Amino acid sequence: RVKRLKARTPTIDELSRLPMLLSNNRVLPSIWIATRLAEYSAQRRLTVRSAEHEEFTDCLPDFDLPHGWGVWVIPSWKMKTDRAHNIPLPPNVWLLVQDAKRLAGKSKWLFPQLRERRRGAGMTGYLSEKVINDALERIGLRFGPHDLRRAFAKHGRMRNNGGPGLSLDQVRLIMHPGAVDPENESLIGSYALDEFLEEKIEIMKRWCDWLDRLEKRSR
Repeated sequence: RVKRLKARTPTIDELSRLPMLLSNNRVLPSIWIATRLAEYSAQRRLTVRSAEHEEFTDCLPDFDLPHGWGVWVIPSWKMKTDRAHNIPLPPNVWLLVQDAKRLAGKSKWLFPQLRERRRGAGMTGYLSEKVINDALERIGLRFGPHDLRRAFAKHGRMRNNGGPGLSLDQVRLIMHPGAVDPENESLIGSYALDEFLEEKIEIMKRWCDWLDRLEKRSR
């Protein structure tokens, strides 16, 4: 059985202390990276845990990514919509993905399972939700990876004290891309309607830069 933590939204103080708390010898590197990827990308916990190597690229046809950036191309069958969801990843997050790939070795999963689900089942799956929740509880955190998605929805729109200052449409574009009206001229600009990559790059830069400033402030 998966032990689920009570749903709650991490506070700004908790987000600022998260990297320090995760840098604990009781937290395995793959769990550390999976939790940070959930925080930075604001994607669902299952989407993060079941991420595959082939979903990540630093080269897109007909689009030049900023230097050091990569893209997480989440396939359509993992989305509630019928199309792939592209999440641009800034250089520091892209480096985390490369670290995860090295740790995963030959597994097709970015975060392969750490132990058998049941005796004799083999080790071909991805990271268990229970393993992540147990690790976070051991270091005193009272929220799980999915709560980090709630943090993006709440704190991403904050404008005071140097907050990301994202609009509601921008938050939806990362969390619920199917909810964004493609006829909304304020979002269309000069980029392709099916990807919104330029807009997403700006969104992810503002969110991830804010998280990094929180981390520096807590040191």
